[in-house]
Amino acid sequence: MEDGGYDGAGAHALVEGALGGMTQDDHHMGGYNNPEQAASAEKAALAVANKLNMQALPIRQYLEHSVVPILLQGMQALVKERPNNPIEFLAGYLLKNNPQK
Repeated sequence: MEDGGYDGAGAHALVEGALGGMTQDDHHMGGYNNPEQAASAEKAALAVANKLNMQALPIRQYLEHSVVPILLQGMQALVKERPNNPIEFLAGYLLKNNPQK
């Protein structure tokens, strides 16, 4: 998809990747024998679901959830510091404090 979203095949591939540690027997048994694998798979599946949910949000809600919180923190720091180059300061702040790292 051109807008960066996922089509059905893309979403299926992401979920299959998240569940890649499961054998065919595990699918029929309904889970993993190893609790660590199960926890890891659940975490990966939730990450995929969250990413798909974010892709489905309207633009304003997407920005409010993903960009606005860190941007407001950066702007608060900018106001306190009042640097000579505010754009460079804000860019550095956002890179340094990126919550997705």
